[in-house]
Amino acid sequence: MALSTAAAAAKISSQTDLFGGAREQQRQLVLPEVDDWAPIEKLKAEFEALGFYLSSHPLDDYRSVLDRAKVTMSAEFLEKLDDSERGARLAGSIVSKRDMRSQKGSPYAFVTLTDQSGEFDVTLFSEQLSAHRELLEPGRLVVLNVTGRRDKDRLRLTAQSLQPIEQLAENAAFGLRIFVNEARPLETILQRLSQAGPGRGQVNLVMQMEEGRREVELRLPGAYSVGPRTRGVVKAIAGVVEVLEA
Repeated sequence: MALSTAAAAAKISSQTDLFGGAREQQRQLVLPEVDDWAPIEKLKAEFEALGFYLSSHPLDDYRSVLDRAKVTMSAEFLEKLDDSERGARLAGSIVSKRDMRSQKGSPYAFVTLTDQSGEFDVTLFSEQLSAHRELLEPGRLVVLNVTGRRDKDRLRLTAQSLQPIEQLAENAAFGLRIFVNEARPLETILQRLSQAGPGRGQVNLVMQMEEGRREVELRLPGAYSVGPRTRGVVKAIAGVVEVLEA
């Protein structure tokens, strides 16, 4: 931005040298080398800037975790609802929350969430609202056990329990295989894993050698938090070829 401003100012001033030619100072723009944003951080920035997700949905990275936990797409569950009550486990990114009070003065809230199949609304009554208020911020990813039914032409969903999606992913306790073809990213990988904190997942480093014709695989000591957020952060490190669930 500074270079652009300086170039525009120079053009307006139309400074000339002794020979009458335009004096144009060439300055090279040098940007620092940094790792790519992790997918979840990129999507968070999109949501903060635009109010919606542009390139993908943050639940995409958790698809295998959600499948193992038997999480249902909201559109599929809503389509099945009738006047009898049904239950399901849903996941979503929180879009907004409206705080309300009943005629008796009890607090409750209408929470709007979104998953890959669309947007849905859930009611949280006082017990769930007070227990999980810190999770109800826009952009947070949560997993909910809900009950729902169709009341005439209106769909009503009520949250019975709520947890952050990171907790569900941590309980899945899978491992990671991190593929590299040079030693340069190893120190950064260890830093990112340490920042993720301890967990129950094993991590293997796979060094590809001789242009991929030979591999050396080493298991790191200890166990780490290896959910999709960690996987995305590690995959964004320059020099990391691939990160797979183990």
